Amino acid sequence: MYKRFNAKDKLFDPRYSTFEPTKREKNVDSVNIIPGKEVFYLDSRILPKYKIDNVIKYVKSISKKVAKETGAKIEIEVFNREDPAKPTSKNAEIVKLLSKAIKEVKNINPKVIGIGGGTVAKYFRDIGMQAAVWATLPDNAHQPNEFLVIDDMISDAKVFAKVFASGKI
Repeated sequence: MYKRFNAKDKLFDPRYSTFEPTKREKNVDSVNIIPGKEVFYLDSRILPKYKIDNVIKYVKSISKKVAKETGAKIEIEVFNREDPAKPTSKNAEIVKLLSKAIKEVKNINPKVIGIGGGTVAKYFRDIGMQAAVWATLPDNAHQPNEFLVIDDMISDAKVFAKVFASGKI
């Protein structure tokens, strides 16, 4: 997958598409039983440059080849799919307002990036709105004991208050 879909885009973090088996379903209750079925999920964060249908088609072609070589029965099911929305321009008014508010409230220069995951901004972009996302987060997302710092939430609320108080959105 990484060889086939190997484009890099410096706007995103990470800069490349990812394809990781992240969840495996329990299949037997005892250690002395050989499972007859294996179910796992492949979490793929695909750069907008690629069509998701082409990625799925490639996964199915690999599965077909493995099934033929091994005699295994392989089924592919799309569990969750989010096609990319049109990206917000770096020069969009919301990006400028948000960047200015972050600088004023937090005294940092924000960097405009895209992420390979879902945010609420996607749904606004789907209906044609320019949208941007901001949050101050410790590096512990989707981990045990995930948390936020209350002072960060308060300063982020101040950032959003400045954006909305501008009257430009």
